[in-house]
Amino acid sequence: MIFNHVCWIDILLALLCFFPSFVSKKSVKNYPFIGMIATAIDSVFLDRAGTKEEKIAVGQAIEAR
Repeated sequence: MIFNHVCWIDILLALLCFFPSFVSKKSVKNYPFIGMIATAIDSVFLDRAGTKEEKIAVGQAIEAR
């Protein structure tokens, strides 16, 4: 399942209903509390300014899930 969220409540509802893993920008990992939760649910962190190889690796991580 893939969906884009409109607000933070969408994220909470997805967590309650589906226990998903998220793809998030890399900086979220450093947010207080939110970063800890994102890491705990095994989110994939994407560096938007990363190299082509890093983006390919993220794509492979997503496919593996």
